[in-house]
Amino acid sequence: MTPQEALRRVIASCELPQVVLRWRQDAAVARTRLANLDALLDMAAQYEDACRGTRQAATISGMLLWLDRQAEDGEDALAQPGVDAVRVLTHHAAKGLEWPVVILTDLDKEVRNRLWGISTVSNQGVDAAAPLNDRFIRYWPWPFGKQASGIAVKDTIDASAIAQRYQAAALAEAQRLLYVSMTRPREMLVLALKQKAKSQHWLDSLDAPWLLDGDPGAGQTQLPSGSDVSSETLMVDPPSELAPPQADATALYWQRPQPTAEKLPLLFNPSSVGASKGEVLDKVSFGERLHVKPGADWGVLGSAVHACLAASFTGQGTWLSETVVSRVLDGFQVRAHIDAVALSTQIQAIHAWLQSRWPGNKARTEVPVKTRLPNGQIMNGRIDLLLETEHGFVLIDHKSSPIGEDKWSDLVDTYQGQLNAYADAIAEASGKNVVEQWLLLPVAGGAVRCSPSHAKVTS
Repeated sequence: MTPQEALRRVIASCELPQVVLRWRQDAAVARTRLANLDALLDMAAQYEDACRGTRQAATISGMLLWLDRQAEDGEDALAQPGVDAVRVLTHHAAKGLEWPVVILTDLDKEVRNRLWGISTVSNQGVDAAAPLNDRFIRYWPWPFGKQASGIAVKDTIDASAIAQRYQAAALAEAQRLLYVSMTRPREMLVLALKQKAKSQHWLDSLDAPWLLDGDPGAGQTQLPSGSDVSSETLMVDPPSELAPPQADATALYWQRPQPTAEKLPLLFNPSSVGASKGEVLDKVSFGERLHVKPGADWGVLGSAVHACLAASFTGQGTWLSETVVSRVLDGFQVRAHIDAVALSTQIQAIHAWLQSRWPGNKARTEVPVKTRLPNGQIMNGRIDLLLETEHGFVLIDHKSSPIGEDKWSDLVDTYQGQLNAYADAIAEASGKNVVEQWLLLPVAGGAVRCSPSHAKVTS
């Protein structure tokens, strides 16, 4: 699917319209939120058009990054549904929009130039061959803290030619922004002026005294061209108390809230299965118990031993040499805690035990397993060692625990659920049962057989 199609699928599958309608029982807000979903789909279409224009692949991840950039640049404008609402915007944000009524406020604010601060300066026009030629960044830090007036040095600088250029540029920018704002209304433009303001700096930048100097009671304002426009001057006093807004009596259809239910995560890892009571069917000892020096990180050590065991089944049946074992232990930075010679000898003992108990078996290591469980979850895991025999599979999981033989039953209780999950997945994928389940303890020098999964495969 294209990104826009994927977004439509998400909106439909997650029933987002119904979800946003339940957030608040207000018809105007509800229509706005529904319009925002449509606006999001329109932005996805814009992203695809942009990719088509630049001949780039349109992807879901690319669309998400593009939406982030649109938000950072302020280009993710909210939808404009046909509802009674007031929007408070800056001049810049109003570009390209229009409303029946527009009210301009803060017209008495001083028009600020960029004399103090960071700005770019170009002493000549832009040369396409050398766009940065004779252009630089100018920075004048404000050295007077919070003081803004009564500074002789500032007054002298404000009277300089460079300050006058910056002030002229600021007035020109104010004029352009006022042009944007004053052309947004379709029916009425309101200039909200403060009665106590000494001057209207923004309006003064237009050099249009006729806006305010006319007769307030005339009902008309004469333009410099000689034509008249309807106008009215009102003196507005703020109310002593604001009346609460009246709820809209015409509400949309509101669905009954559905009871929330805890949902299981999509992915399921067999190692996360909790402890369950298992049964020890057999115990085997081989080789010698490995000595591990104090201070070892058992997680890292177990990974190193696991890597050596997995690699020992490669190379056309040859076991790992002591040199290779040493390199693996060095790679995990645990060589100082376990003897490479002892580990190599232990691996050989494990191979001898496997061949004597299941002669002619076909060994597979690091077997990936993925299946969908009856509850809808997807199980993802990796089996340490799987032996294929004429009677079925033998499932073997490596554990680096050093505990003694008297505590091996505790390990069975801890990992029985994990083994059963693997066994069920193998039976479903292959059509063959797992006839035996084992925990291999290379550090402790033994193995323990667990009770098999109850799942059976039927033809």
